[in-house]
Amino acid sequence: MFKNQKILVLVTVLLSSFYFINASLIDKDTISVVDLSVYDGHESILLTWSFPDSITSNHIYVFSRGIDDLDFKLIYESNVDEKRFLDINCNPDLLSFYKINIEDIFGNVFTSDLAAPAFGSCKKIKDSLKIDELDIKLFALNEILNFLDESHFDEKFTQLLELLKPQNVNMNIWLEKYPLDFLQNSDREIEILHSVINEDSWIDTLINKQPIISNYFKLTPDEWIEECLLIVKEIKSNWSILYSTYNAAVDFFNSIDPVKIVSMNVSNGINKTLSLYVFDKLRLEMNDFYILSGNQFINLTNFQISDQNTISISIPNHWEKVSLMTNDSIVQECFTFIDSSLSYTLKNEIVSFDSTSLFNVSANKSSIMLNEILWNSDSRKLILELAGKTSMDTLYSIYINNEPIWKVDGFNNYDMQFVDSSFMFDENLVLPLTLSLNRFSYEKNEIIEYIILDTSAIVKSRENDFGIWSDSKILSFGASNKEIISSIDKSVIPEFFILYQNYPNPFNGVTQITFDLLEDANVSLHVTDAKGRVHEKFLENNFIYSGNYSFSWDGENKSTGIYFFTLHVMVNGQPPAVMSRKMIYLK
Repeated sequence: MFKNQKILVLVTVLLSSFYFINASLIDKDTISVVDLSVYDGHESILLTWSFPDSITSNHIYVFSRGIDDLDFKLIYESNVDEKRFLDINCNPDLLSFYKINIEDIFGNVFTSDLAAPAFGSCKKIKDSLKIDELDIKLFALNEILNFLDESHFDEKFTQLLELLKPQNVNMNIWLEKYPLDFLQNSDREIEILHSVINEDSWIDTLINKQPIISNYFKLTPDEWIEECLLIVKEIKSNWSILYSTYNAAVDFFNSIDPVKIVSMNVSNGINKTLSLYVFDKLRLEMNDFYILSGNQFINLTNFQISDQNTISISIPNHWEKVSLMTNDSIVQECFTFIDSSLSYTLKNEIVSFDSTSLFNVSANKSSIMLNEILWNSDSRKLILELAGKTSMDTLYSIYINNEPIWKVDGFNNYDMQFVDSSFMFDENLVLPLTLSLNRFSYEKNEIIEYIILDTSAIVKSRENDFGIWSDSKILSFGASNKEIISSIDKSVIPEFFILYQNYPNPFNGVTQITFDLLEDANVSLHVTDAKGRVHEKFLENNFIYSGNYSFSWDGENKSTGIYFFTLHVMVNGQPPAVMSRKMIYLK
């Protein structure tokens, strides 16, 4: 006991002497306003510092001194406004003293406490820790693997944990990222993993690795705990989604045809290759599948299935459209006249080819998406709705045959917007046409989605906004699909007209009210206020022919507030179809 006390006194005297020496070396031109903290670690010492907001940093200097050194030596400098540094050149089990100098834009120097400099020490690791990628999530997922019973372990667990790496997950990940050979037979592994993830043991072990790991991430002990808990929350949330959608993914897999065209690859702008994914080899072998174009066909039985469950078929360059057939039934139709590589999603969307994925279930989500489309091939009239939110660093445009026709500039705030526009094309324009939504960011141009405009009419919308495409009886150009679906039974509304959102809206002065009448009909068009009082009767049971109609409404003498315009349409004595839209008048 007495021996330990003598050692303690000796260490205290030594430290005091160093503080005294250090104080005598203080630069009179510096001011000690930098708050420096030091955190011990394995083979590293973490430094964090702060200084008053009134100081505009121009240069940062980090100095270190060993316990046997009289002078500090410079170990790091930067003109970046950093506030932490990891010393990986410290001497294990020996004290290291530190100071920070901050030089501002005027040449003034501010320093940490020199009378009592911050100090720390690092420990030697027997087996040196090698961190290839600074990602806490990878450590967390590996910790889950460590808690699995070795007797139960197989490659499925590794595959399952791969699904948790993305920040956001959904049911599609099961099909796109998980080996389909495993999908139907993973119930046991999923239940075991579910049990481990929902226990706290692996979480405690992860947090307790702070002394060894946290410094490598330049995190203080408190920050390490906070970061770990956030990662754990994300993992548990994502796993909950995966766990709850597993059965739905299996059902979806079972409903898919045994083989599908998943991409068309173009090389040198000439050579075209179709890639087909085989979802069920047995069902494929039991049926006769072939590729048909006009009166020419290619039988799939003539091709080998690769190790990745794919079939590659070279097709003639002049083929513009192909059909995947079984017996006399069409399984899938794909356009191949586009001179760029395409992917065909399992939900019948056409997107840019992504070499990292064998196939996609649906298009990647974007801040702006095509949400509704009306294409009349006879009149060559196209009406589109885009939905989404503004992004400061991203621009969007609509292209036809690689020519821009609509630069999207109607998104003027950060709320969800629904913006529509109509186009008329020359009747002599040769069909089919390629419509694409293009996204521009950081000088990168990428195609979000293709729509083929052919001789067939198109009337469709995305289910509940941003969902999958579906045929529609009624479109809600300029407004949310959810609002229309929730307020109107689509099955009882005849497809007589399209009523557009007024433009501008909100408005100050005059606004335009526009509708398309698809059949000759008796029509009424009224403007009312929120109490139902009629302010304008544009049409009152007037018989008018099919076509496009537009009316101007001037709110100059009206009160600021909410108004409604209502279209009442009756065709050949059928039950009337009625629809209203809200507009906002601001003085």
